[in-house]
Amino acid sequence: MSRTLRQWLLGGASGAESAVKQWCASEGLVLKLTHERDGFVIEPAREGLPLRIEWGPSQRPYLSGMELRLRSETGIAPHVYGALMPQALLEALERALFEQSTGTVQTRFDGEMPEEMRWLAMGERLDATQLGPLRGDFAGVANQSAWMAEWLAGPTGDALHGWAQAELQRLAATARKPGSREKPAPLGWALLVHRGRLVWRQSLATPDVAAIASARQAFQAALLGARGFASQPISSQMGASQINASQLDLSQQDLASRQGPASDPPAED
Repeated sequence: MSRTLRQWLLGGASGAESAVKQWCASEGLVLKLTHERDGFVIEPAREGLPLRIEWGPSQRPYLSGMELRLRSETGIAPHVYGALMPQALLEALERALFEQSTGTVQTRFDGEMPEEMRWLAMGERLDATQLGPLRGDFAGVANQSAWMAEWLAGPTGDALHGWAQAELQRLAATARKPGSREKPAPLGWALLVHRGRLVWRQSLATPDVAAIASARQAFQAALLGARGFASQPISSQMGASQINASQLDLSQQDLASRQGPASDPPAED
């Protein structure tokens, strides 16, 4: 159990706990500890509001420590997939994927590898124009990039850009606290569309109510935009039902064409 959560259970972090509980009450939400008692879940107090918020140990190897998760149904066809994340993080995942391919002619994907990592090899990378207000700092991949570009071109892109700027300021302020010698943490975050759901994943060491509220606001804007595609047919050359991690092979040449020379230095944050 994390020290932060232990403090919550023992009352040592009553101020933070009280703030989150008060926020939940004001928003018509209910706070519950998970069955494993290693995090919590925030759910609507009444039916009809499907947004679910979770905080607990990270479920992804590319996000360390504790993780904030938000998820909801979009109504988008289940074969559609897409991922948006900071450019530095996506490039790091591409390098990790490439490194797994070295030394063999063919790479068989690990069944435990997060699906969004496999999308990097199979999907279409969004170009700078398609990223709209997020270009330069973020990168995206999808099985059909046109719908994702349209999604990000509107209020969704503006909301995510505003959230990211505010979050980077929060991380910088945390690093400037008296006694802290840490550098501002990079933005650990991913927004995923998969199997009809929108999922937000964010590194969050402590359950800061301002960070949770800010993420929820940006997520709701992205969710509203995504639901605009629920009634639209989105074609796909490769649906999710066709992807079998235990059977899919990827050649080194395909990975190299995406990654570039193995000696390329890591991208700067």
